[in-house]
Amino acid sequence: MTLQERRLVLLLRWWVGLFSGAAVVFAVFPDALIYWLNAIGRQVFQWPFQLLPYPTERFWNVLAVSLLVVLIFSAIEALKDIRQNLAFVKLIVISKLATTIGFLLAAILHGPFFAYIAGMAIDFIILLLTWFCYRKTVVSRGL
Repeated sequence: MTLQERRLVLLLRWWVGLFSGAAVVFAVFPDALIYWLNAIGRQVFQWPFQLLPYPTERFWNVLAVSLLVVLIFSAIEALKDIRQNLAFVKLIVISKLATTIGFLLAAILHGPFFAYIAGMAIDFIILLLTWFCYRKTVVSRGL
């Protein structure tokens, strides 16, 4: 494996752990997630705007967990053979692009809740890191 492939493999291992942890939190502790996002925004960042209200239903949690399962699957499939399964990394990039834009639109259209800004920042970082490593891997292989 090239150095770039090894770096991408390491990053994908991190994503499997991160996405797995996020799936558990979204599935089992959704109210705690909202609580901590609000608390961090207010206490750490002195966020001056209103707090994100607790949802009264779990419809979106199901979709969030579903997306995370697809991301975990994509990363694991890519890890099985990074050279043969590099296309699975594109799914992670596309997903994180969609969620970054989604959080941005939510902040613009529904208010500057800290949770939206945090979600956008986190997913944008994941997007950039994954895209950067993916591109470096593609270039290193002459694709």
